[in-house]
Amino acid sequence: MIVSGPAPGPQCVALIPIWAGREVSAEGVYFSMGYGKKRCSVNITERKGAGKKILLVDDDRGVTEVCMQMLRHYGYDVTSYATGEEAIEAFAQERFDLVIMDIGLPGKDGWRCAGEMLSRRGDVKILLSSGNCRDESEQQPKAAGSVKMLNKPFTMQELIGTVSDLIAA
Repeated sequence: MIVSGPAPGPQCVALIPIWAGREVSAEGVYFSMGYGKKRCSVNITERKGAGKKILLVDDDRGVTEVCMQMLRHYGYDVTSYATGEEAIEAFAQERFDLVIMDIGLPGKDGWRCAGEMLSRRGDVKILLSSGNCRDESEQQPKAAGSVKMLNKPFTMQELIGTVSDLIAA
């Protein structure tokens, strides 16, 4: 993705998962690619979470790890699961301020889980993510006011901004 801003001009930003060798500091997110330390242009200097609890549900371990690291850096308390069934069980036992969930989960998909969570607690805020959010919008649960969509791939700025807005609402 090419981004332009007031700084040194256009920049090329690679959106890749961060695996082993990752390091987070106030200056940014760093990852190792065999050529030393390379800087990824993600601004993570501001902490917004203040201990708010997030349930993160995604079967892609790479996505989960990156999202957890970024959300935790911003001060959010994140619990993650890979299946809808695990998420429903955790949701029944603990109160979360926000649920972030992939639509294409194995077993119970994100739509079914969102419906169950809304039936148990109508005020829960849910952020569903998918590579085809536009095509999936017709399936939204009836209480769509508390369900928002985030199209993949998303940037960390989009994730943090959307999470912050949902929790503040």
